[in-house]
Amino acid sequence: MSSPAPSIPNASGSGRESGLTPLERRLIAFFGTNYDDPHDLCGEIELWLEDEQYVMTKSFLAYAPAGMKHCPLKIRRVDRPIFHFAAGLSTKYE
Repeated sequence: MSSPAPSIPNASGSGRESGLTPLERRLIAFFGTNYDDPHDLCGEIELWLEDEQYVMTKSFLAYAPAGMKHCPLKIRRVDRPIFHFAAGLSTKYE
C-alpha cells in the first residue's frame, strides 16, 4: 500500500528557493528493500541539486561537492520500506 511521507524541510523551513549549502562534501543514499530487484527503490524520491530537480524510482547514491546547494528532499511515495542514510565527508567534525 502506498502512502505519502512528509518532506524533509530545507534550511529555511519551506520552499524551493532555499537549500543546504554545506562546507563539506555530502553523500545522500536511498535503497529499496525489494530483494528480488535491488535496483527497485520501492517508492519515489525528489531531490534538488543546485537548480535541477531529480525524481528517482531506482536505488541511488548522490554526491554533492562542498558548496553545492542541495535540497529540498521530498519523499513522494513509499511502497515498501526504504533504507536511507546521509554522510558529511570531512577530515574533522565542527
